[in-house]
Amino acid sequence: MLCWALWCARNDLIWQQRSRSVKDVVTFANSSLDQWLKAQGKGNIPSLSPLKDGDGSELWLKPSVGIKLNVDAAISERSSKHGFGCVVRNADGILIAAFAGVKPGRVSPELAEIMGIMEALSWLKNHSYTQAIVETDSLVCAEAIRSAEVFVSSFGSVVEDCKKIFKSLFNVSLLFVKRSANCVAHFVARHSISLAERMFSINSVPMELMSILTSDCST
Repeated sequence: MLCWALWCARNDLIWQQRSRSVKDVVTFANSSLDQWLKAQGKGNIPSLSPLKDGDGSELWLKPSVGIKLNVDAAISERSSKHGFGCVVRNADGILIAAFAGVKPGRVSPELAEIMGIMEALSWLKNHSYTQAIVETDSLVCAEAIRSAEVFVSSFGSVVEDCKKIFKSLFNVSLLFVKRSANCVAHFVARHSISLAERMFSINSVPMELMSILTSDCST
């Protein structure tokens, strides 16, 4: 993981002219290892912040009250673009909104993920919901937002923006879930280039996306 973190930092310096501090590289390596171990059901490496109740879910569950936002990101090496997908559902599992965005440039996976979370939080801030859960399958991002640590990097800058938005919201929680519980957001993110700038209603959802929504609600 440390070698991989160094490789990512090297690529950022060469391709993005973005320099990472030693602390950021080591923290990213530790967080990535922690995320992998937890995905394997092993929790013997200290994380930036403790896991919360509800973390690590393998199935999508309806929120008891309010709404749930599932968010994910994707990187297209071929087109040198990165995008995000967000799906919003209510306590009955009914789709409220599904939207995607895409931006040019190659970025690290964690930066793409945190930018997607910021977009989801911005959407939530612009709507008048008083109870919400935001779910991501990036443990690195979830822990970074929860942590008091300050990261001096592009990633850290977006983390701080997310923290500021969180402070302006009420009754909003952030949870880490397994990829299997985040399939719908993964689908939207993976197709973000073709779905960008589109907002879906329940009557205009692509068939494959509707299949995933139906499957989630049947569990």
